[in-house]
Amino acid sequence: MVQTNQYEKYEIKDERFSIQYLKEKRFSSMRTDHYHSSYEMFYILNGSRIFYINGIKNEAKKGDLWCIQPNDRHRTVSTDEFFCERFVINFSSDWLNSFGNIIDVHSVLSTTKKVSFTIQYQLVLEDLFHKLFKEARDKKYEYEEICQTIHLQLLLLIKRHIHYQEKGYSENYHLIQKMNELKIRLEQSDYKTISLEGIAQEFHLSEAYFSRMFQKINGISFKNYLVHLRVKMAKNLLKDTSKSVEAISRELGYRHCSNFINSFKKITGHTPYRYRMMVKENKN
Repeated sequence: MVQTNQYEKYEIKDERFSIQYLKEKRFSSMRTDHYHSSYEMFYILNGSRIFYINGIKNEAKKGDLWCIQPNDRHRTVSTDEFFCERFVINFSSDWLNSFGNIIDVHSVLSTTKKVSFTIQYQLVLEDLFHKLFKEARDKKYEYEEICQTIHLQLLLLIKRHIHYQEKGYSENYHLIQKMNELKIRLEQSDYKTISLEGIAQEFHLSEAYFSRMFQKINGISFKNYLVHLRVKMAKNLLKDTSKSVEAISRELGYRHCSNFINSFKKITGHTPYRYRMMVKENKN
């Protein structure tokens, strides 16, 4: 089956704000640089992408967000793995002015910059991006005001993260880098083989110390992080396959299907059965 790229874009407020969702499975490239009068933010949900910004090559991976100032020249091209899933939002100065004095966006938008987020922040950011996209797409009553509110939350969250970085709250830089590499690898692993003991040994740390550092760096315990990963994979399997809930439970390493159902409902608010029905209803 031929792999196709997915692209959706929605604009509001006379093009003062737009949001795009892109899922690229085949090679794609912008041949020339471009620029525009609006601010641009792109966030990598999965995969990776090469960005040339003012002639400088940058690679963005899962959990990276780039803030690009107006009139900065930029273009993008696929990495060797081709796959990249991301959100891109563009917004004008007029759109920002509508926030009034609620937020000083200078620290967020004063320069073109990359911001990398911990798992804790990634989960919140991705939830906000998905909500923002849904509101812009569905255009229900008062959707423009709701989009502004969600975008404001997004900017405030980014501002908080930048503040913590500038204050030096992120300690143990080398360990943080290794943790980020670990998280990327875990997303591609066989969940049945993952254990706290094995990962701690890989880091040459005791289980207790590794657990404390993982919680401190990512804002979520290693155990809960694995649960979130399994639920994320389960959602994909429920959407894209006809496998039974019991089969998915076994595939994700659960000994008892009831434990899987409880974990799934705790995170999503729905049982796996209900989630699959909702996906089918939305497709129809």
